[in-house]
Amino acid sequence: MEVSIRKKTQINTVLVIKWLLTVIIPASFLLIPSSEIFTDRMRLFLIITIFSIMIIAFEFMNVMIPSIFLPLAYLLFNVAPSEVVYSAWSNALPWMFIAVFTIANTFERIGLIERIAYWCVVKIGGGFKGLAISVLAAGLILSLV
Repeated sequence: MEVSIRKKTQINTVLVIKWLLTVIIPASFLLIPSSEIFTDRMRLFLIITIFSIMIIAFEFMNVMIPSIFLPLAYLLFNVAPSEVVYSAWSNALPWMFIAVFTIANTFERIGLIERIAYWCVVKIGGGFKGLAISVLAAGLILSLV
């Protein structure tokens, strides 16, 4: 009983320290005086970005929540106009990454990746050299798909 209470207290202490770091480190940028080079918008951009990165790094919540919060915060705090904030989504690259991860997730779910890897190991042979070559071959085959 006493051990579980001590563990809970220790976990809560670690959580409090993580949250303090998440708030204090971005807030420390408020101490840097603004100038012609380091403007107020730049300071706000750094605070929002570092706060979101620290939330992701300390795993306080699912990565999707800070990812959605980040561009919205840029708009809400008037850091950049919406054309700039969402300009990356007008390129083909983000959509290509989404498609590739969707295909890879589907291949993993249906077991195609394992079957191709096993097939390569069987055809090329065992041992370290054969395993290394079969991993390379499986990667090449999957990249062509």
